[in-house]
Amino acid sequence: MSRDSRSTVELQIAMALALTKQWQRRNYGGMRPGVGRKMDVVMGLAQQLTGRLLFAVELYREGEPVPDGKVEQRIAEVLTSFPEGDAHVMAGRDRAVAHAARERLIAQIVEQVMTSYDVRVKVSTGLPAIAPSGKHMTSFRV
Repeated sequence: MSRDSRSTVELQIAMALALTKQWQRRNYGGMRPGVGRKMDVVMGLAQQLTGRLLFAVELYREGEPVPDGKVEQRIAEVLTSFPEGDAHVMAGRDRAVAHAARERLIAQIVEQVMTSYDVRVKVSTGLPAIAPSGKHMTSFRV
């Protein structure tokens, strides 16, 4: 568990949360603490976070790769246990307060991932490098 792997996990989770749709954040946050929090959105959020995370890292437990579904479940547990008040604030309009709540959620998810799994940063994302070719760069070679 290196600093590089922790910062990579943190970056990927932060990016995934930043890219969530407004309706997802509002459904997760609810109308007010204790009222209207829609838990059915949790698995969708967990899948999005897991997908983004596994784009950049590989997760292992006892030397074996961890199935995506197990990672989703672990992240869903963190999302479910996150305080309702903080989830509501995170979906609110006050960006400064929402940012602080989002940072707390990110920290909890990162901690759960880092303590549960052996995290290995991928050397490559698996996408082919694109290099320009030709005079006007009208075609690309892979």
